[in-house]
Amino acid sequence: MLKILEPVPPAPSDAAAGPQLAPRLDSLAGTTVAFIDAWGHRAGDENHMYPLFASLRRRLEREHAVAETLWFPKESVSQGLSPDALEKVITRAEAVVVGEAI
Repeated sequence: MLKILEPVPPAPSDAAAGPQLAPRLDSLAGTTVAFIDAWGHRAGDENHMYPLFASLRRRLEREHAVAETLWFPKESVSQGLSPDALEKVITRAEAVVVGEAI
């Protein structure tokens, strides 16, 4: 007799899952998208948006009519956003792209 072991624990019930994700937007048209960028791209003494984010930003603007993008570079992947930057994300952005694991 063959016994199959399931290495993944059972999924918790919705009630025990903790905080839920925000609902998906119907469209990105006319929205503001924030990019939280822990990697960036150094060019001389200036810090620029990580190239993958820059490409995604252009595509969102071109193909999805995103009205505005905000870029928040972080000093390190181990640090959170400054309270000022976090407040701007919360009050101005309808969607956020976080690049901690890119």
